[in-house]
Amino acid sequence: MVSVEFRDWQSGFQKVAFNRLLRERTGMSLADAKQIVDRLLAENRARVSVASVDVANSLRQESLELGVGGITIGESAQIESSHTGSH
Repeated sequence: MVSVEFRDWQSGFQKVAFNRLLRERTGMSLADAKQIVDRLLAENRARVSVASVDVANSLRQESLELGVGGITIGESAQIESSHTGSH
């Protein structure tokens, strides 16, 4: 299992679409996905586990498009939505 931590959300955050995405990628129930969304909105931090790094990367990309502000995958790979791969 790979841990995915969501940090922060941006104006225009699409919480219903994010809830649907969580359910599709993790297999969690509607109630569990809603708790993750509510925790992200209230605390600017929420965490889920997914089956693989590929699923985590897909979840990261789609979450960024829905307005999640930053995402950490696993124990060391940190991805920031405000930085775009240039050094």
